[in-house]
Amino acid sequence: FDFPGMGLSEKPSNRDYSWSSQKRSMLELMDVLELDEMHLVIHDIGGPIASMFAAENKERVKSITILNTLLKVNNFQKPFPMWTFTIPYLNNLFIAMATPLTMHLGIKQKGVHDSSAFTYDVATAWHYMLKNNNGQESFLKIMNGFETDEETEELIRGIKGIPCHVVWGKYESSLKAEQLEYVKEEFDPVSVDMVPGAHFIQEDNAEVISSHIITFLERSV
Repeated sequence: FDFPGMGLSEKPSNRDYSWSSQKRSMLELMDVLELDEMHLVIHDIGGPIASMFAAENKERVKSITILNTLLKVNNFQKPFPMWTFTIPYLNNLFIAMATPLTMHLGIKQKGVHDSSAFTYDVATAWHYMLKNNNGQESFLKIMNGFETDEETEELIRGIKGIPCHVVWGKYESSLKAEQLEYVKEEFDPVSVDMVPGAHFIQEDNAEVISSHIITFLERSV
């Protein structure tokens, strides 16, 4: 599903887009769908949000698959281009520059390992998901809604005890290596599978990721 403010979800201009607010939206959705048990696959900023949810609803979360994400959030320093979206004037400039062409070139260069996996058609879809329904406004609020403090990190550590495993793009260049090391040390994953791919490994290797998830669930849950 798309969090509020992203993709095809509603993007109200007067909404709180903090991680805590997105976590509450996740709980509301799961309640409406009557999902009493779930297996989570977390990635990017969905990682801390979903982990906050999981820590407070451990009885409902049966397992977690951790893709390239950030769970060591205290004093997290946003990488390029993420930090540009938090600076007045520069943020509007960069969001205006986000076209299908620039997104195609940028993601091919830094976001994926197999450049052929991210076609112009995919970039066009990404662009629509970002900007439809005035999405650039909510996106900038989301980029400024990070909760990078010790209290949030402590809450995320509450997922300890939930069976988890890691599927990580070994050519990650956006997140620091400390994020993966933190996950391995802090959450004792059942397995750590390094796959060919960069930050957006779903674009690089969706079938490989699915295979690892199935194997993990068959053996561990």
